[in-house]
Amino acid sequence: MRGDKSLEPKEDFLSLFSSIMTLGGVLGSLLSGFVLEKFGRKLAIRFSYLPFVLGWFAITSGNSSNVLLLGRLLCGIGSGLSVVVNPVYLTEIAPTKFRGMLLSMFQLIITIGILFVYVCGLSNDWRSLAFISIIPAVLGFFLSYFAIESPTYCILKGRDEEALFILRQLRGNSSDVLKEQEEIKRSFNYNYGISWRSILSTRKYLNGLKIAVGLNIFQQLVGINAVMFYSEEIMNRAGISNGGNSAVAIAFIQVLATTISLPLIEQAGRRNLLLFASGGMALACIALSSCLQTNIRRQSDDTSGVIALISLMLYVIGFSIGWGPVPSCLTNEVLPNSVRSKTSSLALLINWFCSFLVTMLFSPSVEMFGIDGVFLIFTAICGLSSVFVYYIVPETKGRTLENIQIDLEV
Repeated sequence: MRGDKSLEPKEDFLSLFSSIMTLGGVLGSLLSGFVLEKFGRKLAIRFSYLPFVLGWFAITSGNSSNVLLLGRLLCGIGSGLSVVVNPVYLTEIAPTKFRGMLLSMFQLIITIGILFVYVCGLSNDWRSLAFISIIPAVLGFFLSYFAIESPTYCILKGRDEEALFILRQLRGNSSDVLKEQEEIKRSFNYNYGISWRSILSTRKYLNGLKIAVGLNIFQQLVGINAVMFYSEEIMNRAGISNGGNSAVAIAFIQVLATTISLPLIEQAGRRNLLLFASGGMALACIALSSCLQTNIRRQSDDTSGVIALISLMLYVIGFSIGWGPVPSCLTNEVLPNSVRSKTSSLALLINWFCSFLVTMLFSPSVEMFGIDGVFLIFTAICGLSSVFVYYIVPETKGRTLENIQIDLEV
């Protein structure tokens, strides 16, 4: 966009263009709870694609700064909607033994999208890239017509026969289908439309909400967005001139590591993956801080540059195995059926706010503490995240949503 002579963007516009998507994400998260409860999970997914289609079209065809900003805002709204409605839907249709894997696949699709954009960006201008991005949005919109409604939502609305029919489609005709339907009914206890005041003052709701909010805060505060957004600059500071190719390599590693996490989330468990990730990311941040400090002092050092790239990749691997896929999975597992739409919306709203905070504060923090000092801060946050997981987060592997709620009420 910087090289577009027809637009001639200024730095303040570029900064606003980057940050306004986060505002859209906040708006989308706020809207998601209402859409999920009012229109159902299936229509909510379909609706989430519309802002993407409109947003990318505006960016592709827009010739004024206002149109481009509107397009970026709409894409943010679509992102805010999709990161809430899709995990809620997957949580409610997935069988217990595959729930974690299916929820992790949502994160995998996100990482594939990041890699796709990075690769396309090497040989396409920004308008061509925006046009290419319309294609998966349109495809997703039409594929959503083949989705089935969540049985949990059907029971929530008193459509028990439809819920039973959907459960039989998903699970087969085993006797466990009736048992699952009864468990879902009991989890509601007819407490539909619970107020925020009740949620924040009732132990069984508040316990799950604390875990969900904490996970979403740490997912952003460990610094992944700053690392990905500024990976090219980090590589340049580390002495690696071709930062664009390094960013593609990092995105590729992210896809591979997230793929590895799919079976691990059911085999090793959610807590173990988070603890492993926190420890690995902390060590990677220490190594990255050290070699960046070396590079700053010596002006140029090939060895420290290579170590920086390896450390950055190890950091991304740790995040992609743990703090990438697991918070979304646990967020929807620990939140009760009767308030999942509302509380998941709040947790992701806080996630977007923390993403904005980290992204905006990264450059000023580099000026204040040095880039090596910033990574030491991320090291400390990774350590705090492991303490939070060890003492607060329960293991949900192989457990039904209803049994998880029974434990959280204690």
